[in-house]
Amino acid sequence: MLVALCGALDTARDMTEEDFEITGDSLLDGCTRHCPARFFASHDRIRVFCEVDTAAERSGLDRFADALLSSDAKAQPADHLPHRPCSFGEAIPLSAA
Repeated sequence: MLVALCGALDTARDMTEEDFEITGDSLLDGCTRHCPARFFASHDRIRVFCEVDTAAERSGLDRFADALLSSDAKAQPADHLPHRPCSFGEAIPLSAA
């Protein structure tokens, strides 16, 4: 799903504004459990969170990912996130890396 979203945003880049964003929910057919997933994709960053449902708030999911990926993130107890993903993926443009 992450690769497909990267390709879609790359294709749409010339036809969209810099602040373009697409969000949604899906089932991961490649997963043996057919996990529900949520995604948030913009030209700056794409994140896919696995085994979360539509009730999962984006702010909490982003704090979870930031805590794992950013050295500047604030620590938080895991039980503060009611919908913890079983996994997630992030893609950023090479120029931002």
